[in-house]
Amino acid sequence: MANVPQALKDAAKDANTKSQEEFAKRLYRAAPLGPAPDHLRNTIVKKDGDASKLEKIVSIGSATLYYIIPLEFGHKTKGGKFVPGVRFFRSVRTIMRKKHRNRMRTSVRRALKKLFP
Repeated sequence: MANVPQALKDAAKDANTKSQEEFAKRLYRAAPLGPAPDHLRNTIVKKDGDASKLEKIVSIGSATLYYIIPLEFGHKTKGGKFVPGVRFFRSVRTIMRKKHRNRMRTSVRRALKKLFP
C-alpha cells in the first residue's frame, strides 16, 4: 500500500467506511430481538482494523451474548430437541459483499480517472 497514490487510498477508505456503516445498519435491522434489554442488536460494534490495510470491522455479540453461531445455524436444547436457526447474518453478509465490491470498484475507477484523465 506504500506505493499506492494517496487519492486511491482515500477513495478506498471512503468506500470501506460507507460499506461499514451500511453493513452495521442492515445487520441491526435483520438481527432478531431477544429478551430485553440485552438484545443481540445492541452488541453490534463498528471499529477500525489494520490501518495499513484500510480495514473496517463490524462485529456482533459480546461476552454475555455469545450465541450468534447457534442462533444462526440452529442448536439442540438440553433436552435434545433441535431448535432451527434464524438466518440473518449470512444473508446480510452476502448482500453487502456484492455491494461493497461494486462500491470499491466504482470509487477506485473514479479516483484513477481523476489521476490519469
